[in-house]
Amino acid sequence: GADGSGTGIGVMYVVVMYCCVFFFQAEDGIRDLVRSRGLGDVYKRQLMEYGHAMRLADSSKALQLMEQAHTGYPGERTMSQVRRLVETCLALDRFDRALAIAEELSASVDSANAEDYRELLIACGDYAMERQDYARAATCYTKVLEVNERDTRNAQWARFQLASALHALGKLEDARPLLDAIAASTSPWAAEAQLKLGYLGLRARMDGT
Repeated sequence: GADGSGTGIGVMYVVVMYCCVFFFQAEDGIRDLVRSRGLGDVYKRQLMEYGHAMRLADSSKALQLMEQAHTGYPGERTMSQVRRLVETCLALDRFDRALAIAEELSASVDSANAEDYRELLIACGDYAMERQDYARAATCYTKVLEVNERDTRNAQWARFQLASALHALGKLEDARPLLDAIAASTSPWAAEAQLKLGYLGLRARMDGT
């Protein structure tokens, strides 16, 4: 119609039909594929892609399929698929599961995947911060800073967010050294850190400490 509703319905129809065709093709054909040696990654990838495509139509079913791919084929996991799964868990308010998936990588973190691991933890931390769950946010950002790699933008953001979470929790003395480090750096958040330090100094003077 002139108001665009017809177009919207048409787009949704195409999306649903795509998902349905993909699903029935997967159900009919992939069972045979996985009996063949070396093709588990095909089944896993299609499960993950179908789950991702289903997110708008049926988010719970989407998560179920993506989890099936993740847990059933650990040897074929890719970082992009893990990131999709974490994002889907957070979109469905499954914070604990999202964090658990991210932490599965902790034992194998190296210079090649350190930033990917940090980004997963930051996604969990930012989710918690947005919901004012400062304690769990602080836990996530602390884990980011425990990664023994170079001080990247991700590490700087985690340091700033950790200071903000500790400040919100009333742990001002714990927040101060983090803010000092940020303020003295070339971090994009140096100016904000200086403002927070100014506030802490003013508060200390008012409290007579």
